[in-house]
Amino acid sequence: MAIIVTCGGRTMAPIRLLMEHWSHDLWTRRLESTIDVLLAPECLIDVEGAEGSLGREAFRTYWRSFTCTFPDLQYEVLTSVAEGNVGAIHWQARGTHYGVGCGVFASVQKAEFTGVTVLHAEKGVVVRGFDRWNRGDVFHRIVRDRTLAAAQEAHLTPRQQDVAFMMAERLTYLEIAQRIGVKPNTARRHCEAVMNKLGVHEKQDVARALGGSSVTPWIASCAEPVGKHPRGIPSGIG
Repeated sequence: MAIIVTCGGRTMAPIRLLMEHWSHDLWTRRLESTIDVLLAPECLIDVEGAEGSLGREAFRTYWRSFTCTFPDLQYEVLTSVAEGNVGAIHWQARGTHYGVGCGVFASVQKAEFTGVTVLHAEKGVVVRGFDRWNRGDVFHRIVRDRTLAAAQEAHLTPRQQDVAFMMAERLTYLEIAQRIGVKPNTARRHCEAVMNKLGVHEKQDVARALGGSSVTPWIASCAEPVGKHPRGIPSGIG
């Protein structure tokens, strides 16, 4: 016989309750305290963009970074399924890229996400989780739009714009050469031409000149936990 619990007058299986906490409390209401209730201390959570599995405290840092980067995040469950101790959530979200986390300078661009989260529970808490979403597409579009606008202002040629975009992504000369089908020395000359037009002297300065990828790591701790503003949005926004 399946174990059932009551939540707000509704009866649901334990995994369903945890899925509710994940979707409604953690991502819709953005309550950081949910992490302590939801996740086991020794849990392992795989999230898009992070290297390796995250424990509870590392996930907290990831969550803070994401919710600081998209402080007006709107999260919606499209569908969900559960069997035994495992549940899956197909979700979509949208928000404005205000923050400086997630490896990209703030752009104030609208972003839309879609993804799937799988949670595995034991003894009433999540012990294993997998979260996959279209991170590559989202940030590729953000970086591309910002880079092209700045590149056009600098009067870069179409080829130089392509090279500048790759430099903003922090690709090496060899990677750029492979992308555009030239020798590494030719790629280096293209990069030097881009730097000359942008007025910078170091390859790593191109990203900042174009407003592209930042040196901020994907999992960047926010100075303050989310929640200082009544809507979770920095003062002066929204």
